Amino acid sequence: MATELQFIKSASGSGVSSLSVTDCFSADYDVYFVEVSKSLNTIETNLDIRFIDSGGSIISASEYDYATLQLNSNTTFGERRSTGNTKISRLVIYGGDEQKTGGTGYTYVFNPYDSSSYTFTQGASQTIQGTTFVGDKQIGVHKSAEQITGISLFPSSGGTTTLIINVYGVKWIMSGSLIKIDEEIVTSAVASVTLTGIDSTYDVYQVVASNIVPASDSQAIRIRVGTGGTPDSDSEYDMAYKVFESNTSFANHSEVNQTSWRGVTYGTGTGEAGNLIIYCFNFSNASEYSFITQEEVTYTNSPHLASFTGGGVHTVAEANDSISFHMASGNIASGRFVLYGLKKD
Repeated sequence: MATELQFIKSASGSGVSSLSVTDCFSADYDVYFVEVSKSLNTIETNLDIRFIDSGGSIISASEYDYATLQLNSNTTFGERRSTGNTKISRLVIYGGDEQKTGGTGYTYVFNPYDSSSYTFTQGASQTIQGTTFVGDKQIGVHKSAEQITGISLFPSSGGTTTLIINVYGVKWIMSGSLIKIDEEIVTSAVASVTLTGIDSTYDVYQVVASNIVPASDSQAIRIRVGTGGTPDSDSEYDMAYKVFESNTSFANHSEVNQTSWRGVTYGTGTGEAGNLIIYCFNFSNASEYSFITQEEVTYTNSPHLASFTGGGVHTVAEANDSISFHMASGNIASGRFVLYGLKKD
């Protein structure tokens, strides 16, 4: 039986200036997972992303934005950002030419085949730079509403690379190590979306939400736990996030005693949509608080690329059986929301 990651296609190259995986995106999936197990470059350089259009051409126009947080083990963290670039930087950070220091990384790709949506990425990578561990968290967007069929990777500073790329579809299924519990597809405006079915069957649950658009411009997504399928609106939500932005310095965001958790402010313009991956912990345990971790990538109402990456807690010891989503004001116009349970064996 199929798992939550359905293998689609692989490509490998040795001593190549770029490597493409063609015809790997289709209407079968909304979300894809792309991983590079090892990138060995002839010079120490990043491995960058370009997408391939429906005609098979690699897109090198200035249509990409990205924002990256560099996590250094021996010094302060660094920030990199760009708008109107010809690539998304750093699917893999600083891959060297030695087996023990080559870079590895992954990215989720949201909505590539949807010709009415921008294509988003959200990922991480790591390597050894000299003798120092360096990690990377990145978000990116291709700012053209067009059908994307493939992906191309290349060393940012020239030279050649040796690597293997694997592409998977994140499958909306009822089997494998992720068990689909509930799903809501919004095609006409609704006030909120509630995903139910959380109980003690699983210790950890995951929510994957894609292409979320508000009915009214300039609205932040709001998130609540629920009891008996009814969202809890008490002032017991605490949160802390790192805010990634492609057009300005990153920021820290924290709040306590709120009536919900929140995400980035969404818009209604072309390509302005949100994508979320949330993990839910302790929800069914009546003697513990409910926690979430949250990773988000969106093109905001400003407009620019942005993300909240962090987590939150609902400071009430109670059993929660649902998680809900609404906008700060107005309705949710569209989006897909899926709840999974993480299988224990």
